[in-house]
Amino acid sequence: MGRGKIEIKRIENYTSRQATFSKRRGGLLKKARELAVLCDAEIALIIFSSSGRLFQFASSSMNATLARYCRRCEETKNPAANHGLENEDNKTGNADPDESKSLQKVPDLSLSRTPLVNEGLESLKLQKEQLQRSVKRLMGEQIEDMRLDELAQLERDVEAAMRRLRASKESKMIGRIEEARVCKERDLAEQNRELRLQLDLFRNTTV
Repeated sequence: MGRGKIEIKRIENYTSRQATFSKRRGGLLKKARELAVLCDAEIALIIFSSSGRLFQFASSSMNATLARYCRRCEETKNPAANHGLENEDNKTGNADPDESKSLQKVPDLSLSRTPLVNEGLESLKLQKEQLQRSVKRLMGEQIEDMRLDELAQLERDVEAAMRRLRASKESKMIGRIEEARVCKERDLAEQNRELRLQLDLFRNTTV
């Protein structure tokens, strides 16, 4: 029996949503790597999680690929520069006739550089606000408007963070104790060696 088709909609359960994101993100990154290797394609993949965490993959250089994308967008808005950009691609062996034809057919669908930059800035601003809100909530601030399920999840997050903190603290304390024990044993061994030398010297002088 075949597996039922999954309905594509937002997953309400936080744990399930995180697990699905992690699994599908890994699959997407794997497919991007395979496509880059198998087809010698230049690929740049950018993913932001719901918490604002960044994941990315670039087959060569992320900055170089984004710069090339911006040049292509400008190319559709400035036909006069089109010929020069095509020559540049021809020199580097990156020219794609089908890509150029497609761009010429749908110039209105391309983004200019300024809106692209503005969109990036707005995204970064939103991430900053989300991170600041998350930090304040972890400190017990600005939680009055949170739903009961959100408060329960926050409580679990705080408890998990405390467990990690205690485990880290315990590990460091054990490390300190072990380090002190080793140092003490080394000092005792050195003292024993010196006492044995003194004893041997005393015996030799009294013979």
